[in-house]
Amino acid sequence: MDVGPSLQALIESTDLSGVTISPDGRYASVRTETPSIEANTVRLKWFFASLANGQTTFVGSGGDPEWIPSGVLLPEIPVWSKDSKWLYFKALNSSELAVWRTDLDGHAEKLISGPSDIEDFQMDDSGRQIFYTVGPPRSTLEAAGLQEEMGGVRLDGTQYIGAPLEGNMPYRGGMSTVRLKSYGWLRIGDDGARSVNVFDLATGASHAANVGERATYEDMVRRKSTALNHEKVSSVARSGDGASFAYISHDDPRATDEFGQNASSLALYLSDMTSTRPRKCRERACALLTGQVVWRPQSHEFVFTSLDAEGGVGMYAWDAVGLGMRRVFFTKGILAANPNTEIPSAQCPVTHDFAVCVIERALEPPTLVRIDLKDGSLKVLFDPNASLRMILPDTVEHLSWPDERGFSHTGVLLLPEGKRANSKVPLIITSYECTGFLRGGTGATVPEFVLAQFGFGVLCVNTNGPTTGREYAPEYRSGKVPAGKATMLQHVLDGWRSAVDSLASKGVIDKSRVGVSGLSFTGEAVDYALTHSRFAAAATSGHFAILDPNDYYITSGMGETGRAMIRMLPLPDPQTKQGQEHYKLTSPAVNAGRLSCPLLIQTDESEFVWGLQTYGALRQTRKPLDVFVFPKESHIFWQPRHRLVMNQRNIDWFRFWLQNYEDSNVAKRDQYVRWENLRAERDARKNATSDR
Repeated sequence: MDVGPSLQALIESTDLSGVTISPDGRYASVRTETPSIEANTVRLKWFFASLANGQTTFVGSGGDPEWIPSGVLLPEIPVWSKDSKWLYFKALNSSELAVWRTDLDGHAEKLISGPSDIEDFQMDDSGRQIFYTVGPPRSTLEAAGLQEEMGGVRLDGTQYIGAPLEGNMPYRGGMSTVRLKSYGWLRIGDDGARSVNVFDLATGASHAANVGERATYEDMVRRKSTALNHEKVSSVARSGDGASFAYISHDDPRATDEFGQNASSLALYLSDMTSTRPRKCRERACALLTGQVVWRPQSHEFVFTSLDAEGGVGMYAWDAVGLGMRRVFFTKGILAANPNTEIPSAQCPVTHDFAVCVIERALEPPTLVRIDLKDGSLKVLFDPNASLRMILPDTVEHLSWPDERGFSHTGVLLLPEGKRANSKVPLIITSYECTGFLRGGTGATVPEFVLAQFGFGVLCVNTNGPTTGREYAPEYRSGKVPAGKATMLQHVLDGWRSAVDSLASKGVIDKSRVGVSGLSFTGEAVDYALTHSRFAAAATSGHFAILDPNDYYITSGMGETGRAMIRMLPLPDPQTKQGQEHYKLTSPAVNAGRLSCPLLIQTDESEFVWGLQTYGALRQTRKPLDVFVFPKESHIFWQPRHRLVMNQRNIDWFRFWLQNYEDSNVAKRDQYVRWENLRAERDARKNATSDR
C-alpha cells in the first residue's frame, strides 16, 4: 500500500466559508468547519486574515453546526460594522440561534437573543441598527411536537412519508420533527409567519418594527435580490455611485422544457437606473455563470465567475464604461466564497485591488487565497489543511472524452502511485461533482485517495446535476430512448461506458474489474446502469432510486411538494401507457431479473421507504445485495462517525469483489461470511444458467 492520507484524515479535513472583507479592506473573515469523528460533530471557528501580510488570527467559536434537512451544513455570511471594528454573525448554542459579535482581538459577546431563534439579520445603511427576523418561540415548537406525539399523526400531505414521522430530519442543531410546506421545510408548529424586529446598537434595546421600518427592511432585501422589474434575478451588483448595476437572470424566465423545468440559461446583464433595454453579455465567458456578481470598488468594473466546458472556473472583470472584458484568473477547480453549499461557486468578495476566495482543486483541499485583480497573481492567506496536503499524491489527470453519440463528458482520473506502464488496474467510478478537492464524489462516500493506495484507478465523473441530458432529448429519442428520466440516466451511462472503453483501449484499466458508485441522482444512474450494462460491483447512497411504480404513490401522498416532485423527477402515473413505458425502462424493481452485479446500498432512514419495491424485488429474485439503513441520518450523511463507517464499508466492498481481498480484522468476519455467501449463490446461479 502506498503512503497517503488516511480515511480519518480525509473525513476530518477542514472546509472554509463565511468569507467577507472588512469595509476598510484590511481583513477577511473566514469560518473553519472541521468534522470530528470522536465528538461526532463539526467544530466551527472564526478567523481574521490580514490582506496585507496573510497573518491569521483565531477570534472565537462559531457555535454548533446548523443543519438543514438534506444534511447540508449551512454557511454563515457575517456582517461587518461600518468602522470595521466588529464582525456580526449568527451562532447556534444550546439550541438557541442568536446574533453574536467579535472584535479584532477575539472579544466575543452574544448581542441579540430571545425566546425565538433569530433566522436572518441585516445592518441598515447607517450602521446604527440591525434588522432581524424571528419565528415562533422555541417552547411553542416543542409543545406542538408533544401534542402530535400524544394525539397521533394525521396524514395531511405535509408529512415526508419516506421517513419516520417524528424526529425525522436534521434541523438546526439535531434531529427534529419537520413538515413540508409550500415554502419549504419547517419544524412542526411553525406556520411560516415571521416578525421583523429592530436592534439599536447604541442603546442595546430591541423593538418590533413599525410600518416605516418594515418598509426599510423590505427595501434592503429587495435591493439585494432584484433589479428593475426583470424576473427571477439571482444576483445584483451596483456601482459605487449607484448609477449602474449588473445582474444575473434567466434570459427567458417563461421558457420551459418538456419536463416542466426552466429551459433558459442564466445570462449576465448591464444596465443603468433609467434604461429599459439592458445590455446582455454575449461573450463566451458569460455562457456558464456560477451565480453571483460583485462590483469592484472605486472602479467601472464588476467581477463574476463562470465555468468553461472543460470544468475549470474563471474570474472575469467587465468594464461598464468601455465594455471591455478580461479574464483575471483561471483554475481547474472551485473558486468561491462559500464552496460546498447550495451555491457551489458563489462570487468572492473584492476590494479595489484584491479578491478573497476559497480555492479547491483535485489535489488541493480548501485554502483561503488573495487574488490580485490587476495581474491575477495568487497569495495563500490561510491553509488549515497544510498537513493533509503534504501527503497527497503528486498528480491527477483532467480528462475530457466523447461518448458514442458525440456528446462530451469530463472527469478527474487518479491512478495508483508507481503504477507499472503495462499493468491494468481495476477501476472505480465516483460521480456527480468532481470540480473541487477529491473527497469521494458528492456526499464524500467513496474516497479516491484511499482506494488509489489500495491499487485502484479512480475516475470521478462530472454529472452536472439531475438535468443532465435534457438538452439532448431529441438525439436520445432517435436512439430509441424515450424522453423523461431515461434520457438523463442514459446520458450518464453513456459517459461512464465511453470512459471505460477509452481507458481500456489505452491499456490503463482492466475492463472486467470496473466498479461504479453514486449518490442521489447518480445512485439512480447506477441502478439504471446495472440493468442496461455490465459492471463488476456497485455501491450507492443518498437514497434508493426513486424510479419504481410504487414511488409514484409514495410521492403522491406528500401534498403540494409531492406533486412538484412528480413533475420534476419526473414520475409518471404507472396506470398510463407513458408510465408503463417509463418504468419498463428505468425501474430497478421491474428490471430486477436483469441485475447480476453485486450491489451495496447504504442509505438514510429518512429516505429508505422510497426503495422498498426495489429492495423487495431484489430480495425476491435473490440478487447479490447488501443494504444498510442509518438511523438519524439524511440525504447527505451529516454525522462524521456514520460517514467513516460508510466509507470503510464501501472500500471493503470494492476490494472484496474487484480484488478478491478480505480484511483480516476479526470484527469484520461476519461481513465477509455474508459476502462470500452472496458470491457463492451468484456463481451457482450463473453456472446453472450456462448449463441450460
